[in-house]
Amino acid sequence: MKETVLPALKHLEKAVARLEKHLDTHGKELATMQGEPELFAFANENDRRFKKALANKLDSTIARLETLLAEE
Repeated sequence: MKETVLPALKHLEKAVARLEKHLDTHGKELATMQGEPELFAFANENDRRFKKALANKLDSTIARLETLLAEE
């Protein structure tokens, strides 16, 4: 089991790194648009929802991996 989990962990690390880079770039773009708060309030709320959903999915993935490793 460990032979399959370790490559999955490495793949997850790479995916998270790519996602963090994308979110950082997106955050900088949103920061430049902060001059018009009413216009972008909806976008900011969607951004918060997306980040919360992403964090929940990552937490559940990590919990599943920890369970798999504990079964080893």
